[in-house]
Formats: sequence, C-alpha cells, structure tokens
Amino acid sequence: MPSESALLNVSADHPIIITRKRTRTQKFERVDVIGYPGEPLRSSPLSGDIIIRLVGGGPGHATVIAPPPTAAVPLAQSTNDTMRGLTDSAGRLLDDLVLLRLAMPPATSASMPPVSATTDSDAEDIGDGSPFLSQALDQCWSNTQDLQRTLPASSNPSRASRLAIGSESRVSVDANPYATIGKDQLEAIVRASFTSSQMPHTLLALWAKEGSLRMTTSAVAVPAARSAENARSLLRSQIYYEQLGSDHFVVTRYDAAAHDNVWDNSDGAASKHEAHFRAQVAALVSARTLSRDISDAINAELTVAAGPPLSVTPSIKFYALTLLLMDALFTQMQNNPFAEISPISGPMNYMQWNIGIKRFQEFLASAERHRKEPAFRQPSGDPIGLEQWALHTVPAPKEWFQPRVNAIRFMYYQNSYQSIFASPMNLIKPGIEDLSSNRDRG
Repeated sequence: MPSESALLNVSADHPIIITRKRTRTQKFERVDVIGYPGEPLRSSPLSGDIIIRLVGGGPGHATVIAPPPTAAVPLAQSTNDTMRGLTDSAGRLLDDLVLLRLAMPPATSASMPPVSATTDSDAEDIGDGSPFLSQALDQCWSNTQDLQRTLPASSNPSRASRLAIGSESRVSVDANPYATIGKDQLEAIVRASFTSSQMPHTLLALWAKEGSLRMTTSAVAVPAARSAENARSLLRSQIYYEQLGSDHFVVTRYDAAAHDNVWDNSDGAASKHEAHFRAQVAALVSARTLSRDISDAINAELTVAAGPPLSVTPSIKFYALTLLLMDALFTQMQNNPFAEISPISGPMNYMQWNIGIKRFQEFLASAERHRKEPAFRQPSGDPIGLEQWALHTVPAPKEWFQPRVNAIRFMYYQNSYQSIFASPMNLIKPGIEDLSSNRDRG
C-alpha cells in the first residue's frame, strides 16, 4: 500500500480511497475505522468488514470478512505470513492491521442472513455473539448429538483421545464427555467465543473440568439476601463458586477441615463479594486481557424478583459474559513468562490455573529435572520435552501426580470438544478462516 493512499476496489461502482493522513476522529468517505493498529477494537468484527494489512512504504493486502465462500480483494501479496489473528491476547488490533466498516457492506452468500449496516452506537454488544449465532448454534448442537451417537466409533475424537491417554499415562477420563452438554451451554460458549481470546473448545473444556457444565437459568431463591443488590452478588458468587470454579472472583478463605476454599453466603458478606468481583474485573481490564469492564453487564443479566425470599434468574448471556472473564484470566496466565516452557499450551496453562503461579514455577523446576532422567531418554539419547513428560508419561505418586492428572483430563476434554466447533468456526468467529494463519492457544 502506498504511504499516503490506496485504491480499494470493493466493487466497480464503489471504489474507496483510504488516506492514512486522517485524524483519528474523522470518518473516511463511505467507511468507518473500527480499529487502529495496536489499539483496542471499538466494535467486534462483523461480516462485510474490511481488514487492511499494512506494510509501511510497501505492499498491502485487503480482505473482506465473509462466511464461506469468502471474498478477498488483493492489492498485493501480503508479506505477513505469520499473522495469527486480528487481535493480540489483550484484545488490541495487531500492529499491521486496520479494520474498516462500510456504510453498505458487500453482499455475502445468499445462504447467509443479511447483515445490516452497523455503527458504533448500535454495534453488537459484548456477549451477544456473532451475527450468525443461530446458525452456529444449530451446527454445534447437531455436531454434539452426532458425537454422542458415535461414541463407540473408532473415528470419535473422545474415544481416540481416551485410548491414547490410557496407553501413555494410564489416567482414567470421562467415558462420555458429551453427556452433560446442553444447547444452553453451547449457546453461552458460542456467544462468548465471538470476542474471546481462547478457542471455544478450550472454554468448554475449562467449564467442564471446573464445574461439570452445570448451569441454572431458572429462578433461584436467595433467602439470606435483604436487598436486590445483595441477592445478585450472592447468587453470582454461588454460581461462580459451585458451577464455574471461578473462585478468583469470589471472596474465599481456606478451610483446613474441608481442605478447600469456602465462601461466606451471608447477607453481610455480599458487599465484600461485590467489591472483590469488581476489583478483579478491573484488574483484567488493566492487564488488557479483557477489552472493557463488564461487571455491570454481568449483573444486568441477573433478574431479581421480589420475595420473601428474593429470587434471582440468570440468563444465558450471564454465562457468556462470565466465560469472557474466565477467558481473560486464563489468557492472562498463559501470557506469564517462564524460562522452562514457551509458549504455554492449554493443558499446561490449566495446571497453572489449578495450582497457582508459585507452585507452577516449582512444578516446572521439578519437571525440568525429571524429564532428563535415564528412563525418559529418547533413542537418540536426548531427553524428552517438558510437556511430553508432564502429559504423556505415567504420573508417579510423588511427582506432581494430581496436577498432572488434572491437566491430562483437561487435555482430554479439549480433544473431545474440538470437533463440535470446527465446521461452524467461521460462523462463530466470522472471518477467521480468511486470515493467512490462525492460532489456537488452547
């Protein structure tokens, strides 16, 4: 792309001149700038948006986000073959990209629903999912039912993964990882995945491992609450604690008798839970793994009915927004630097999630020693990799047994769930297949 302007022939009748010497507040003719390089997106990408890949002083490349079959408009061959997605882990547009939105997007495939013109004021809200939510959900649900029906088949991914894990590490895993998946859970995952950093099968695996995919969308009595605000805080904390394993967003204390963290469900503790929740959400925003503060949006999806006792009804969107908190926290941990391992895979990051940063550092030091033991040498005489030792050998009782077992089971859920989302991925994250290279951090 020339340094000052380039001609983008989106159609013969509607060429667009893109001038790089514009102010940030000024709109280009017939187009809005949705994202500048290195800055948080002001709106999630939609079908019909244009990705401009910039190379200073050299060639450029433009691509129109669309469901398959995609429409691409090359200006010149892109030199950025290593681009891994639109945004980095903090939700910022990559440094060589500009995202544009036309007043009238190019027409997409006739099999897809029309996408109306979108501006900043009426953009899809976070947690609403992609414009193709309904189609994506139907395909995910159909895939899940097929996987459930074909559980004994050799081609079933859960069976293949279960047999491999049994052979490598002798760890027992869930015989039917699809049994507790409902359409509501899938909707929450698909909604969250439109803007998540992690891929949908990783979010579903995290939910399955932490909370067995438990979900409540009916009214729940909160007898301890004396106000609507406290009822919301207490039920939200209960769901995070019991159904999602998100203790990070709840005030807890360690109970020696229970050998676990416990939480206070009294009315007097509600304000503490609320303050802690908001502080943790704000911290994720500051860490730039969450695009904006969604604490009010989460609370708005908890509907309180008068009592006594007060009752609260969570929506599916409540779970979608909460999954985005888990996504942000999981991604923040995955960004932690460690000398022994880089990058951190989903299963290894789950171990960090499970035991905390300090103990994970201790684990890495121990694993680095164990992987070099004679028993784990390759035929060449070289030691096996750290992750191979951790996840693909038999865990000894005194060698971080339970954290390794938990990580292997998380890996199993990931392997089992990936096929649910593979075929509708371009509906879940429109335009993802149009990029030259994509990364699944999970």
